[in-house]
Amino acid sequence: MVATLGVLGTATPAVASTTTPSSPRGEVGTTITTASAEHYGERTLQGTWDAEVRTTIPSEGESTLTFLADGTLGPPDSGTWKDGPHGTFTFDLRYTRYDEDGTVIGHTEGHQQGRIDQHGLTFRSAGTTEVYDLEGNVVQRFDLFISATRAED
Repeated sequence: MVATLGVLGTATPAVASTTTPSSPRGEVGTTITTASAEHYGERTLQGTWDAEVRTTIPSEGESTLTFLADGTLGPPDSGTWKDGPHGTFTFDLRYTRYDEDGTVIGHTEGHQQGRIDQHGLTFRSAGTTEVYDLEGNVVQRFDLFISATRAED
């Protein structure tokens, strides 16, 4: 994921507001803003997420991750993902690495485990990423941490 980091805009999830009525004593009610249950459904990784990425290299940046309904990741990444119980998930990704001239120089593989918040709007994950050369040798290994917000679908 580090090689595909790019600048993203900010996405705002759809929300619904509800207001509690005033009490019999004339106290003003409160407004609570929550994610629309109809819009997001279950706590699933499926969808598009704006992600902040941090590594132990150290480095950081932003990326967009897309988790397709068939259990694969959307371009430019390839890989698979799986929802688990109680908002947990795992995913494995792989992408090709290029030098400045566009020549393939290897690939990167990552494995993440994480949890989606109770509203299905954010997730945090952590895992290990390995960078390979063209011969299949690991040339770098680091931990990668993701904090993501569901993009407006």
